[in-house]
Amino acid sequence: MLAVGGQYLSSGGLLLQATRSKQGVVALLGSDYGGIVTSDRHSAYNWLADERRQLCWSHLQRDFQALVDRGRVGGDRAPAAGPIQADVHALASGT
Repeated sequence: MLAVGGQYLSSGGLLLQATRSKQGVVALLGSDYGGIVTSDRHSAYNWLADERRQLCWSHLQRDFQALVDRGRVGGDRAPAAGPIQADVHALASGT
């Protein structure tokens, strides 16, 4: 792993910051970043416009499972989730 000014570059091309602050994210991406960032819900990413931010699928999956576990989805609500679930499975499998 190569370290330069608090930024860490792994051999796989993953660039990491030593801090999770907004300033660290801006320093890493730049204030005018035009791509899409996949992240958790950490407040350091709140400055990104909604269309520039994709919440991590693993975090969303845990949220959905927590809703099921708490009994907040299922029963008569389950049929509405069918098409969404099929889309998510298709995305995950690459089909």
